[in-house]
Amino acid sequence: MQKRQFNIRISDECYEQLETLTKKSSTNICPTCGSETEIEFSKFKDMKPTGLATLLLEEAVQKLTKKDSQES
Repeated sequence: MQKRQFNIRISDECYEQLETLTKKSSTNICPTCGSETEIEFSKFKDMKPTGLATLLLEEAVQKLTKKDSQES
């Protein structure tokens, strides 16, 4: 699969949230608020915040594309 570079600016708050998600965590406890979630944070372990942002953007676009095609 070919990749393209896509430069964007995000808020400092969003970057800090991405950093928090990539911290070494092996549980489904939110590192920000401490509550239990359905998210397995271990899958983000050792990722760079920019890599996580790429992954999240790709997943969001795929979900929106599938949703739009199902509604048609």
